[in-house]
Amino acid sequence: MSTTWTDRWIAPAFHSSTLEIVLRLTLIDLLLRPMGFWGVRACILVLAAAGLIHLRILRAPLTWMGFTLLIGWRLIDDWPLSDNHIYLLGYWCLTVFLSLISKEGSSILKTSSRLLIGLAFAFAVLWKGALSPDYRDGRFFRVTFLLDERFAHTTLLFGGLTEPQLIENRAFLKPLPAGTQLLHPPTLREPPAFQNLVKFATWGTPDRRSSPCACIFVAHL
Repeated sequence: MSTTWTDRWIAPAFHSSTLEIVLRLTLIDLLLRPMGFWGVRACILVLAAAGLIHLRILRAPLTWMGFTLLIGWRLIDDWPLSDNHIYLLGYWCLTVFLSLISKEGSSILKTSSRLLIGLAFAFAVLWKGALSPDYRDGRFFRVTFLLDERFAHTTLLFGGLTEPQLIENRAFLKPLPAGTQLLHPPTLREPPAFQNLVKFATWGTPDRRSSPCACIFVAHL
């Protein structure tokens, strides 16, 4: 009984050349997008690198249960501020784990791939197109480009703003204590280039909920 149990966690219930491609693409995605605090990040990077080097680790269901638990730990640690694609990546690693311990694993992966892509885009369209007026009118990216440090270089390069103007815009958006006013309030500067950047980001960029994993899913469709 113990041998059977051990084999189930170490050896996959099915194998195919396509499966190996899917697993390797997932590991590459995990290596290129380190996540979580240092403990979780280090474990994910080491496990992903080991999977790319050793085929038995790559195919082992235990490996993918480990990824699922580590990503779940990251989500709990950063609750509720984790990016949406982290949830998708966690769902995908759980799907891989379940498929590797099932004789119907190939069918599980194919069905789950289609559902994850379809539902991610469907709910994104519903949320952004119908339920979020602050997204449709551009407010989301107007604030994000000005306040989120990750987009500072993009804003300066393509938004037509200088660094002093960006600092002034951040001061404009900084909340003040209730009932207070500045004697010389800052000015919000939004040149045409910045407005065009906001429009492009709002309507022209792919949805981040599914972009990190889409290539992985498509490989198994």
